[in-house]
Amino acid sequence: MHQPQAGTGNIQVPVIMVIVAVDGDDVGRDGRVGGRDRSQAEQGVTHGIPCRLDSVRFFGHHILAVRILDRGFKICGYRRCRVPEGGRGGFRRGAKVSSCFPRISWKAFSMFDRSVIPILLGLLMPGLVRTSSVAAEPPVKVFLLAGQSNMVGAGQVRANPDRHAGQGSLEWLVESSPKKAEFAGLKDEDGEWIERDDVKIWFLGRHGDLRPGFGSNDGTIGPELGFGTVVGDAFDEPVLLVKVAWGGKAIGKEFRPPSSGGEVGAEYRMLVAETKKVLADPAAIFPELKGREFELMGIGWHQGWNDRVDQTFNDEYEENLANLIRDLRKELGTPDLPFVIAETGMSGPDEKHPRALSLMAAQAAVAKRPEFAGTVDFVGTRDFYRSPEQSPSGQGYHWNSNAETYYLIGDGMGRAMMRMVRRK
Repeated sequence: MHQPQAGTGNIQVPVIMVIVAVDGDDVGRDGRVGGRDRSQAEQGVTHGIPCRLDSVRFFGHHILAVRILDRGFKICGYRRCRVPEGGRGGFRRGAKVSSCFPRISWKAFSMFDRSVIPILLGLLMPGLVRTSSVAAEPPVKVFLLAGQSNMVGAGQVRANPDRHAGQGSLEWLVESSPKKAEFAGLKDEDGEWIERDDVKIWFLGRHGDLRPGFGSNDGTIGPELGFGTVVGDAFDEPVLLVKVAWGGKAIGKEFRPPSSGGEVGAEYRMLVAETKKVLADPAAIFPELKGREFELMGIGWHQGWNDRVDQTFNDEYEENLANLIRDLRKELGTPDLPFVIAETGMSGPDEKHPRALSLMAAQAAVAKRPEFAGTVDFVGTRDFYRSPEQSPSGQGYHWNSNAETYYLIGDGMGRAMMRMVRRK
């Protein structure tokens, strides 16, 4: 969807909806807006704004509203949006306030009947939109998601009826599970997977709007879906996820950072190079973001199996991960960049293996280091484990291919990330 760009000679003014809003009006779950039908709101003839102003997501179309106050009125800019419905990933269409001009007293329009104010302002609003369109837009929020095969993702999207009646797949989760109401918002009214045009993703050449299918292939998910849903809902600005991950890689070798000494890992070098390449010209991949600035907000990390199975790598893990955080921040020119570590908890709460316990303890310890206070967080994942009997496979090292597990890992990482971002 085209966005007006700062500094361009040919400004394309978006579709405008002029509405009159009384503070506090809301959309009901029955689809009615301020006592009128939603279709009337789309035509700009309602006296209610089409959603709560504190719980929405932008789409990109401008809406201009006159907000009626006790001592006057305000002209506010809105955008078409998605409004969360209460479940994970659930939303409906609405609008969110972008900015308001200062309140104008009724005294300034004492010569007019109040009922004609919206008509007068409606004539002026197209010019206001054109003026506001040339203002610099806020930067796109960028998050780097990195790690090994469980960041790549093996959560099955399609239900296999021959495997525990499809349990553990994303389809089963949304359509048949006891939690289906919580996840129903991942599909639209036609039963199709929702593609979020406010959250873009790039994964080693594959790219598009966020939807299921950005795991190891188009039939799987990783943590990106849950993570992108959380951060996408948190920001008014567009979000870009840059996902760089490969299976079977250890920090002790392939991801080995420079500060750990020895040979720098090939995948470490590629992680930095691929990230820089995307950030050098994101609009080449996503033309709809042309002219926008981009701001790197944080890194999510889910990795550890290959260090867990090697005693030497296991012993070094805490120091290697701390070095990785410092070195990536330096390489990307972002000191104190928020960093979320997702636990390597693939065997669940009953894990007993000494190396597994040691590695998970090392991951948690990194987040507790005083130097990382407030900028590194740890997300426990063992409670997200689902047994093979509840899952599409018995691959324990890939979370039994359970889509709910991968979604919850991403959701937890996203929530931890936003806690740090809000403290900045």
